[in-house]
Amino acid sequence: MKNLILFFTITFFFLSCGHKHDDSPLVLDNGQKWTIISSMDVYLQEMEDLVTNFKGENLEDHQELAKELKDNIGLLTSNCTMKGQAHDELHKWLLPYIELVDNYSKADSKQAAARHFAKVKSSFEAYNKYFK
Repeated sequence: MKNLILFFTITFFFLSCGHKHDDSPLVLDNGQKWTIISSMDVYLQEMEDLVTNFKGENLEDHQELAKELKDNIGLLTSNCTMKGQAHDELHKWLLPYIELVDNYSKADSKQAAARHFAKVKSSFEAYNKYFK
């Protein structure tokens, strides 16, 4: 049920903000990082902190983290008020990130969860390269 709610929240977000699918690579803002508005940045920072500080040792720990990340994604998408190219660039990062978190949440073993977690964690390297 929660996955269904998250799906509809994200779908509403993409439809309401006029997002169009874009496969082009992320770009900087004339050589500078894009600024994320504070009402959205709080959720992005929370997710990064959760991932950075994760010390889980079993599948249940990974599942709890995945749930927290999904909750933050829902809050992030429901608070989207960004416009313009910064918004479009964030979507280029966010769509693959959402898929990574979804795959992470479906991991059925500690080993699979650890592999997916590594991908989620590394996605923040790209985020930090392009956004502030």
